[in-house]
Amino acid sequence: MVLEYHSSLRRHPRWLPIFEGRRGNPRRAGRAWKNRRRRHHRRPFGPDLQDVLHRQITGSSWVVTVTETHVRNPWLDLPNAPPFVLADDKEQITLFNRRATEATWIHEQLLPEPFLGDPRAPIVLLNLNPGFSTDDEKFHTQAIFSQASRANLAREENSYPFYLLNPDVHGPGRQWWERRLAPLLRCASRQIVAQRICCIEYFPYHTHRFAHRRLRVPSQEYSFHLVRKAIQRNAIIVLMRSHRLWHEAVPKLRDHGRLFTLRSVQNTTISPKNCPIGFDVICRAIGVVESNHRG
Repeated sequence: MVLEYHSSLRRHPRWLPIFEGRRGNPRRAGRAWKNRRRRHHRRPFGPDLQDVLHRQITGSSWVVTVTETHVRNPWLDLPNAPPFVLADDKEQITLFNRRATEATWIHEQLLPEPFLGDPRAPIVLLNLNPGFSTDDEKFHTQAIFSQASRANLAREENSYPFYLLNPDVHGPGRQWWERRLAPLLRCASRQIVAQRICCIEYFPYHTHRFAHRRLRVPSQEYSFHLVRKAIQRNAIIVLMRSHRLWHEAVPKLRDHGRLFTLRSVQNTTISPKNCPIGFDVICRAIGVVESNHRG
């Protein structure tokens, strides 16, 4: 991927930390400059965890070449006991929770869900973040739930990769997903759907309400990497919620030929009415020749 950044934003040695998403202190001021700098702080540019960057200045342009290498799964380092927060994410989440309300509080006692299912699945759903229910903690502490969740985070082989569709796993999350995937579960078996679908969350930690647009933790880069890999293999991608955030995080989504959206972001059910263009395509990818449900 090659990005060109023309120097109408000024070739100044102090511009570099701003370009990479860190705060700088340019001498030149003015409203236009401040607005430009503020916009780039909201949308920080940065490579993946282990990307290789080559920087070159040619006349009035920045040319940045990003070459993706193997990206290690950071969720292999999740602590064995609460708080279930990665070390690299800890500082930012602690600072956020100091001023968070009950609705936006990041629940560190729950196992994160950055993705559900095999990220190599032919169908990838892009959601916002795992929600929160007062019953979650009761189920997250059960051995069968904890084992299934950690196996998912480690990307271990499983007969139910999308483990919240496993009949032996219970909890509010399973109920939520059964409602959202009900039309697909009427087209194919539960196990087939669990093997053919993956959901990647924009933000990996549980909250009752999402208010974390300006909070970017390092572990999110792995999720964005998984989306780019899905684009490379031409997977079917369904944007369930927060289109703008996903497009900003993974710009190549805009040009992906197998990208589908839902009519309603409030009711994110994958159904013929809510996903009229993509539903039959999704059914065929699952293994159903033609969808037989029109509800």
